[in-house]
Amino acid sequence: MAGLLLAAVRGRMAGRAAALLLAVLLVIDLFSPNSHFNPTSTNILSGYDQAKAIDYIKANTGPPNFYRMDSDTDVSAVWQPMLGTLAGVPDTGGVYNPLELRRYAAYWDAAKADNRGSVLYNLLSVKYTAVLSPALVANPKFNFAVNGNAGVRVVENKLAYPRFFLVHDAAVEPDDATALGKLANGTVLGWHTIYLPDGAGRKSATPSTLEGGAPGERAWISEYTPNRIRAQVDATEDGWAVFSEVWYPGWEATVDGQPVPIARADTLFRAVAVPPGSHTIELHFQSPWLRLGLLISGATLLLTVLGGLAALLWYRRTTHRSLPESSLL
Repeated sequence: MAGLLLAAVRGRMAGRAAALLLAVLLVIDLFSPNSHFNPTSTNILSGYDQAKAIDYIKANTGPPNFYRMDSDTDVSAVWQPMLGTLAGVPDTGGVYNPLELRRYAAYWDAAKADNRGSVLYNLLSVKYTAVLSPALVANPKFNFAVNGNAGVRVVENKLAYPRFFLVHDAAVEPDDATALGKLANGTVLGWHTIYLPDGAGRKSATPSTLEGGAPGERAWISEYTPNRIRAQVDATEDGWAVFSEVWYPGWEATVDGQPVPIARADTLFRAVAVPPGSHTIELHFQSPWLRLGLLISGATLLLTVLGGLAALLWYRRTTHRSLPESSLL
């Protein structure tokens, strides 16, 4: 194309001929690489045609437990990967994205192992799983729930845990791979004990709310949005309020309005230490780079304006000096 333009500019080719050849080259460039993708008789929207399954899942998730679903199985050819997200049901498999969090990827791979039978899968609050092959969900904790289209079967995880719970027992394990291994093989019971990467652990025989809880203890989410979560706990002794949410820099927490640190539990989740009593816990996200980004954007805007004013002033002065004396009279 550059050659054609150069030939036309230098007069070595007629303008109309150059324009015609440029149009032909443009069509070839745009369509030839994708020529085998464009024509199709297949219904490209068929992956969205899972209304029965999605309606069932959506009706049985949400408050107060805010369960998740899992379509990261063998259904990719008949189940659009964003289908759950579009319907408002979080999908543990996420969407197609070349970027993923290292800790979550490691946790998710471990949770899917052994026919999704691990406690790691339960701790992710996965209530429903969409599959084509029953062998992927052969663990006894799965029960058939509903049929979808194109051979999709949705099964229910009887042992799925809610997205928020209260525990009193914690162990310290700085190595994430070791912690995941111990949780998966039952060295500790994931419904009773959490792993912390540092700090001090705590031994307690008091059951967590995942085990039924001690008399008078409760934990529930009262408000949930992508960037803000409000939860309530009633605790009879010191413990940790654990959110089955990905730990990430920028999340901040308060207990009864007072700022508190967020610990990383079981390599992935957010945990907040709570004393005995009834408490309101709030999590909100504040990007650690937002203020810096605003500062850079503001400085760039200011420099642009100042540069424009300086250029305008220089132009006016240059123009004024270049005018003949007669024009200035």
